[in-house]
Amino acid sequence: MPGPVIPLIGKATPALHFLVQMAIEHILHEGDKVLEFGSGHSTIWFADLGCDVVSVEYDNDWYDAVRRWLYECNHKASQWLVSPEQMAGVAQTFKDEYFDLVLVDGYSTYRPDCVRESKNKIKQLGWMVVDDIQVGTLSVQSDTILQGWHRTDMRALHIRKDGQVRMHQTDFFRKPKCI
Repeated sequence: MPGPVIPLIGKATPALHFLVQMAIEHILHEGDKVLEFGSGHSTIWFADLGCDVVSVEYDNDWYDAVRRWLYECNHKASQWLVSPEQMAGVAQTFKDEYFDLVLVDGYSTYRPDCVRESKNKIKQLGWMVVDDIQVGTLSVQSDTILQGWHRTDMRALHIRKDGQVRMHQTDFFRKPKCI
């Protein structure tokens, strides 16, 4: 099959700082529902954790590669292939308070829309995790969109799979019990 190859060496780990991974592993339980904007290693990782995964992707080759990897690992995920402009709208196909955790990742300019459109889809005391929140105005926009939610910043140097080292910030927003 054509398309990129996702190297599988050992356990699938997302391109998130290991402290972020540990925090998410602590938050999630088998059977939890996860919506992720941007698929890849995280899709397999969430499935490995026993979560019910909905993965939204806009790159056709990457979508196909993740589909193959899911098959090879005998995992299932609901995969959505849409244009970048349509990514946020996928959240609207689910009922309110459906997901335990939403991960906004990837490099789409539509990430603030993903935060906005999925916030009501998160259960009370559920989590919105926004990776690379330091990019552009995403931090300010997320604060405005998720006003009243508890925010925890996680900043650290991150060594990416390609060997690049950079400052990385992922923020966790917890939905209040009553909003």
